[in-house]
Amino acid sequence: MRLFPDPTTFIQIGPLEIKWYAIFILSGALIAYLFIKSNFKKKGYPSSLAEDLFLGALLTGILGARLWYIAFSDPMAYISNPLRILNFQEGGLAIHGGLILGAIYAYFFLRKKGYHFLDVADQAMYTILIAQAVGRWGNFINKEAFGPVIDQSSIAWLPQFIQEGMMVNSQYHMPTFLYESIANIIGFLLIHFVLKKVAKLKRGDLVYAYLMWYGMVRFFIEIFRTDALLIGGGEIKIAQVTSIAFIAVGILGYLGVFRKLFPVEKPTLIFDFDGTLMDTHNVIIQSFKQVFSEVPTTHELSDEDYDWVVGPTLKESFERFVINADVDALEARYRKLMIENHKVLADQMPGAVETLKQLKEEGYTIGIFSNKKTDMIQMGMDQVGMSPYIDVVIGSDLFSQPKPNPQGIYLVLDAVKGYKDNAIMIGDSAGDIQAGINANVYTIAYTRNEKRKEQLLNLKPNYALDHLSEIPSHIRKEGLWNHNTN
Repeated sequence: MRLFPDPTTFIQIGPLEIKWYAIFILSGALIAYLFIKSNFKKKGYPSSLAEDLFLGALLTGILGARLWYIAFSDPMAYISNPLRILNFQEGGLAIHGGLILGAIYAYFFLRKKGYHFLDVADQAMYTILIAQAVGRWGNFINKEAFGPVIDQSSIAWLPQFIQEGMMVNSQYHMPTFLYESIANIIGFLLIHFVLKKVAKLKRGDLVYAYLMWYGMVRFFIEIFRTDALLIGGGEIKIAQVTSIAFIAVGILGYLGVFRKLFPVEKPTLIFDFDGTLMDTHNVIIQSFKQVFSEVPTTHELSDEDYDWVVGPTLKESFERFVINADVDALEARYRKLMIENHKVLADQMPGAVETLKQLKEEGYTIGIFSNKKTDMIQMGMDQVGMSPYIDVVIGSDLFSQPKPNPQGIYLVLDAVKGYKDNAIMIGDSAGDIQAGINANVYTIAYTRNEKRKEQLLNLKPNYALDHLSEIPSHIRKEGLWNHNTN
C-alpha cells in the first residue's frame, strides 16, 4: 500500500489506485447527503428514504456521467473496446449525464415508494451544487477543466498552489474549475439560506431554481473551457446546449407553465368514520353501556369514561374498564348490539353525504381509515347512501397498528396508488390527527364536541373546521396541495 504515489493518486493498493478525483467526488456527495438527510428530517420523511435514494441516485448518476462522456467524446473507441467503459480510472465523467440518469432513477424509485418526485427533489437536488463545487477540485488535481492560456499576473491574487496547478504544458491557464466551484457554492447558499426562507414556494420551485442557476453558471464557464465535449466533433459544446435546456426548463417551471400544462394530482382525502362522517356517538355509547351492564367493571363509569371510549379500539376500551376482560366475547357482544342500535340511532354527520358527493364530482379520491371493523363501516355507509363516493375502506381488521399509528393511512394510499406526501387526513379525535401528523400529511380537525375541540387544537392540525361543507372550498385552494413547506 502506498499513499500519494503520484500527484493524482490518493492511495495505491497493489494494482488498485484510488484517485484524488474520486475522493473529491465522494466527499462532495457525502456533504450533499448530510444536507439532504437534514432536509428530509425537517419534512418528516423517513431516514431510510434519504439513504436509499442517495445511494441509488449516486450510482446511477456516476454511470450516467460516464455514458454521457463516452457518447460525446469518441464513442467508437469505446464500442471497439467495451471494457474501457468500466475503466473509470482513466477519467471521463460528464455531470449533465449524471444529473439526467440520476433524476430518471429517482423518479421511478420515488413513485414506487409512494412519494411525489418534485416534493422530494426540492429537498435534494439543489444540494448537488455543493457536490459539484467540491468535485471540481478533483479536476484541479487532474489538471483538467481549465480555460485558455493567460498571463500569470491575472491569477497572482490566488494562493500559490492554485497558480502552480494552473501551469499546464509550461503555460498558465484560466482556473475555470475554481470559478465554477465558487459559483456553485454561492448558488447553494442563495437557495438554501435565502430562497427557502423568504419566498412563497410551490412544489418544484427549488428544483427549477437549481436548473436555472447551474445552467447559467455552466453555460458561461463553457465559453472559456478548452476541453469541452463537442457535438459530432464540431464547434457546438454539448454542455452549453444542455445548459440552455436546463435554463429553459427552470424558467418555465418557476413561472408555473408546467403546473398549468400538467396539473398536479389532487390529494387523496382520508376520512375517519365514527364522529367524522357518521354520527354514531349515541350508538357507540348505548352499545358500550349495554355491554358494561352485563360484566363487572373496574368502577361505575362516568360520562367522561363513556366519552373516552369513542375513538380507541374495542380491545383498549374493554381492557381498561372490564375486570378480567374476555375481549373476544365482549367484542362479539358489542358488535351484535352495534348492528341492532345502528339501524335506529345512527345517521350521517350533518352534510357528510352531500360533501362527499361534491368532492367526488370535483375529482378527489376518497378513502376511510377507521379503528372500526370494515364490515361495520360498510354497513353504516350503505345505511345513509355514502358508499358510491368512497374508493377504499380500511377498517381495523385490515391493519395491525391502530391510530395514532399511520399504518392505515399508508394502506389507503397504497390501495388507490396515491402519494404519501400528497394526502389529507380528516378526523374528529386526537388519534386521527396524530396519525396524520405521524404520516406527515395535511391534517384537518373536525368535531362538534366542545370537550374534544381544545384537545384537537392543542395538536396543532393544519386546519380546523366546524362543518364538513367547508372542506371543498378550503382544499380547492391550490396552495394547499401544490405547496412546498420548509
